[in-house]
Amino acid sequence: MIQNMNFSRSFLFILSFLAGISASAQGFYKAYAPATAKAQDVVQTDDGGYFMTGHVAQDSLLFLQRVSTFGQVVWTNHFNFNHAKGIAAAKAADGGFVVLTEFYADTNGYKNAVLKVNATGAATWSTIIDNNFLPNGLRDIVATPDGGFMLVGDTRDSSLNSKNWLVKLAADGSISWKKTFGISFLQTCRIVELPTGNFAISGGRNGGDISLATVSPSGDLLWQTTFAKAEYQKSYDLLATTDGGIAVLGTTQSQGRLELCVLKTDLNGAELWFKHLFPYDVNNQYQILLYANSFAQDLAGNYYIPLWNGLETQELLKLNSAGDHLWKRETGVSGYANAIIHTSDNYFALAGADDSNAFLLKTDTEAEIFSNRILGTVFRDENIDCTLGAAETGLANFILKAQAPSGESFYKKTNVDGSYEIRLPEGDFELFVTPSFGPVGLYSQCDTPQITVVGINQLINNQNVGVEAVAECPLLEVEIGGGILRRCVSTRYTVSWCNYGNLIADNPSIQITADTALEYVGSGLPLVSQNGNIYTFNIPDVPVGVCNSFYVDFLVKCAASVGDVICIEAHAFPDTSCLPPGAAWDGSELEVSGTCEGNELSFKIKNKGNAAMTQNLDYVIIEDHIMYMQGQIKLGAGNDTTIVVASPGGACYLGKLFNNNTSIVSHPTAVVENCIAGGNLDLALQFETGENNYAISTNCAAVVGSFDPNDKTGFPLGWNDEHLLERNQDIEYLIRFQNTGNDTAFLVVIRDTLPLATLDPGSLRPVAASHPYTWDVTGTGIATFTFANILLPDSSTNEPASHGFVRFRIRQQPDLADGTRIKNNAAIYFDFNEPVITNEYFHTIGKIVVVATHNPSNTQLLDYAVSPNPFSREATFVLKNYTPKSDVTFRLINALGNVVREERFPGNSFLFNAKNLATGLYFFQIEENGALLATGKVAISQ
Repeated sequence: MIQNMNFSRSFLFILSFLAGISASAQGFYKAYAPATAKAQDVVQTDDGGYFMTGHVAQDSLLFLQRVSTFGQVVWTNHFNFNHAKGIAAAKAADGGFVVLTEFYADTNGYKNAVLKVNATGAATWSTIIDNNFLPNGLRDIVATPDGGFMLVGDTRDSSLNSKNWLVKLAADGSISWKKTFGISFLQTCRIVELPTGNFAISGGRNGGDISLATVSPSGDLLWQTTFAKAEYQKSYDLLATTDGGIAVLGTTQSQGRLELCVLKTDLNGAELWFKHLFPYDVNNQYQILLYANSFAQDLAGNYYIPLWNGLETQELLKLNSAGDHLWKRETGVSGYANAIIHTSDNYFALAGADDSNAFLLKTDTEAEIFSNRILGTVFRDENIDCTLGAAETGLANFILKAQAPSGESFYKKTNVDGSYEIRLPEGDFELFVTPSFGPVGLYSQCDTPQITVVGINQLINNQNVGVEAVAECPLLEVEIGGGILRRCVSTRYTVSWCNYGNLIADNPSIQITADTALEYVGSGLPLVSQNGNIYTFNIPDVPVGVCNSFYVDFLVKCAASVGDVICIEAHAFPDTSCLPPGAAWDGSELEVSGTCEGNELSFKIKNKGNAAMTQNLDYVIIEDHIMYMQGQIKLGAGNDTTIVVASPGGACYLGKLFNNNTSIVSHPTAVVENCIAGGNLDLALQFETGENNYAISTNCAAVVGSFDPNDKTGFPLGWNDEHLLERNQDIEYLIRFQNTGNDTAFLVVIRDTLPLATLDPGSLRPVAASHPYTWDVTGTGIATFTFANILLPDSSTNEPASHGFVRFRIRQQPDLADGTRIKNNAAIYFDFNEPVITNEYFHTIGKIVVVATHNPSNTQLLDYAVSPNPFSREATFVLKNYTPKSDVTFRLINALGNVVREERFPGNSFLFNAKNLATGLYFFQIEENGALLATGKVAISQ
């Protein structure tokens, strides 16, 4: 018998600080808006914070931002600096910052420019640097002891001969001098000040050799050396080392792959050692080095190099002071670092960009953001004592959330044995777990462990979380998902199932009901029977926790039209559930069905339950984008009622019942296609269809012509152009991908950085995918789907098989306010190529708009004309073939359902002025004495 356990246990760990370590000595990871921002360089400020520069791609803005020692934004000043991008930064003597930019759009083309901002981010001066024969030739900047700045790069003479170039700026930004020096490098890249007061400069020459030079503060060449090595080298970064030498980070071509290389010299350029290494498994031919741009040293002289191979998270490689490999570790952050610096508290700050934002990562010398580790197991509590016993088993695929009082949360998915390890900063945390499968009510958490972590480098073991099964039964969950639908082309659906109950599912089967626009082609399991468009497949008995899948291929008939919505349903048997209903359930069980016969459409609402409804429930009938009818019902056990729509014409209708949890079905819905032409089910995509039976899965998609092969869509799509969605309604995202390259893709990785303000990472539930995959949720909400060894053919070799997809479901954050935008995109990585960033899909939280309530006494609305439509200032509305007997009322309603203008006018025509109204889509209705005469849509343009 299941018992309710209401007690909570609390663990308190009071641990003293390590000697000499302040409370600020912790790491962090912060992503920064706006979207498409990239941090290119970072410097530490005098107060222990950080200044970053880079650019915002989508708006052509210069990215300037200062943050605190904990990564909180102090100020931002992102602005259009003639489309320039920040590439390097340095601290000024007065506490401000200078930024070297490229692609500054001058009247004579692109140029480098230097911008000075003060400590609060206000611009104080800027200097444009002419380089007539080589735009954007400068690449690095460093502060000089006299308060000025030294810049290094390349230039060309009128014969286009390359020269190494130095530019000296005074403290006020004026150009003190420009000089060329030495034998020309190829891609002069970095400059650092040496302990001697001179400056070292790195680059390359002779088609792939690292070169070094030193110059005096006045720009005079002191020495220059080129290091001839086998194959091809390229220089990236330069350090004045802790032992008084010089080190260069680069890459080298070796054995057909790109490797890292580090060159160490003394202050006179004499080579001390040269190491090149491949930081990945040499037996894996698909692992190549993709991105390494910067390096830094700790106090002991060890080297730290951020790596990113485009697949896993950002990694950190550690070499000893002799350049030997010590370790390579993941940081848990997606994206790549453009710059790394050693901080004043012996940490490292990495600045770069993830899939959509600039980021700053602070990590310790062990590549950990947080040094505190919490370990435990999520287990099934058989004897309900909230303690992990020897015979009790761990539970895989639960998402553990550690939540601070502020609401900041950290996530980790449990391993196959139920174990987890989660990294945390100092603070108080409560531990919560959620299964990523089955109904939320299948398990209840035994208690809520509370943890207090004080200090750093703490290891806290045995933080086990027990969950209780609230019922004993098999519980089959089925999902069906598909990719792109095109006329006359075969499409593949993936049907997956799992037994998330606690008893074996005997003699199971799956029944697929296909749209009449689909013609069966074949499947991965034998077809047992076919009855019209209903196809039945037997599956083996499903033990507890076992999942499997198969495919079904259908041809989209050539008679289908672009824009038609095609639906398919999978139904798993046995489909009974032993889960108890909610406490408010009154014993009713409601369903909505719709039919279209001749010139009459009807919706039937039936109570299939064993008890009468105790409360009135609201229903609506929606005609395309207009509310056609609304009302209330209250039915006895076994009773039904029918709502008739006379002369429905060519519209698509949806009947929807709103529930307050008194019924076993939450939002029963039915959609009826166009009664005249058929094939119009677009409302099935725009609204939640009320599917709450885990044994049934419905998939609807539109037939497309041209399409983006890598995209993201949220379902339901949402109503009208604002994609209106009810608050607290789950969203199911579909991410589609296609290999459009010229060779087989062996690995596909999808990363989705979830918007924490609007979506709950702890509720993520994988739904279906085209190929086998693994997934995880980490950090503060990064969802990763990995298709290892997918062997996805390219589109020119096998176009139908070059497609793939993944679907997942996720909850909103609770009770979002009307008008809240939920925005989400994803990054798709094919092998080692740059990521493909999908479109950003958005929903807007809001209620269904009562645009026009059907007036039964006037079933035929009047014809009308609006000219022009769209309009920017004025439009004329005309009621055709009708003369009102009194003044009529005109209402204009925005996409959130708010009446923004209401006016009265005589006669059958009216000139409307859109003064002070925002651009966008609006609805209108015209009434006479409360009777609806006309309704429709208008667009106000700029």
